[in-house]
Amino acid sequence: MVRHVCGFYGNKGRTMLVGTDENPRVLRFYGRCGFAYSHRLKDFFVKNYRHPIVEDGILLRGMVYLKKKL
Repeated sequence: MVRHVCGFYGNKGRTMLVGTDENPRVLRFYGRCGFAYSHRLKDFFVKNYRHPIVEDGILLRGMVYLKKKL
């Protein structure tokens, strides 16, 4: 699906940005798809969601943005 979306938008832009949590498994997945670190929004999930979000036993705090050239 990631390959499809990048291909679909390949002629509509130069860079694909993805915002995700700091879960190492998710970051590895996007890394294998060709994405690299762009920037981080500190405490994004803490400030924007009423209840704590826990994924794989990890409390989500900041959002990590990853980028890939199309």
